[in-house]
Amino acid sequence: MPGPRTYQALGFVTYRVGRFVGRRKLDEALHRAQAQREHRVKVAKTVVVAAVVVSVAARVARSRSQQPTV
Repeated sequence: MPGPRTYQALGFVTYRVGRFVGRRKLDEALHRAQAQREHRVKVAKTVVVAAVVVSVAARVARSRSQQPTV
């Protein structure tokens, strides 16, 4: 039958491994959240650029279709 020091050692090792695994899971979750945030920013920038391009193209087309008023 193991003694109290063995159980104490097992408890300590279990505690340390649990903290290590928990820290890795937390780091992984933070990394995933950062990647999602960066992706959302890229998509938002793309949408804004596309909207500006469409707006400029519409203005150019509208200005070319008008008759000169000279």
